[in-house]
Amino acid sequence: MKALIVFDSVFGNTEKIARSIGAAIAEKGETVVVGVNQATPEQVEGIDLLVVGSPTRAFRPTPATGT
Repeated sequence: MKALIVFDSVFGNTEKIARSIGAAIAEKGETVVVGVNQATPEQVEGIDLLVVGSPTRAFRPTPATGT
């Protein structure tokens, strides 16, 4: 399995969660954990699982995650 974990983080907590999820998934296959500002369209090619995480600000995801 090939997984991509993309996250945005304001205070670092969402990044910690994303990296923990990535570590757990890495036991099953290739896993890349990357910040939303470093993610590229090429990284999505051929993946089996995409996880996107964002903190909520004013009850919405952060603008960097595409809101």
